[in-house]
Amino acid sequence: VQPLPLNETLTLRFRLPGVAEEFQVQGRVVWSNPEKGGSYPQGMGIRFVDLPAVQAEHIRAFVGRVRRERGVDQVTDLFGSARDGRG
Repeated sequence: VQPLPLNETLTLRFRLPGVAEEFQVQGRVVWSNPEKGGSYPQGMGIRFVDLPAVQAEHIRAFVGRVRRERGVDQVTDLFGSARDGRG
């Protein structure tokens, strides 16, 4: 599957462990790299658009748990860059 082009908009549907509700949110491609190597891992980065505060808090909590369990280096590998969870 090829990553979507830069600035493409899409609807994301997913669930987080420990959260009963299904998330359905809008996103925009902020980086796209079809090849291995370069500044970003192969794939694409999605920025949530108009994310409701409650859902944003669930995502922050999930990323925080992953960071504590796996360490920041592993979060970097999973999410593309080490971030403080507020961006």
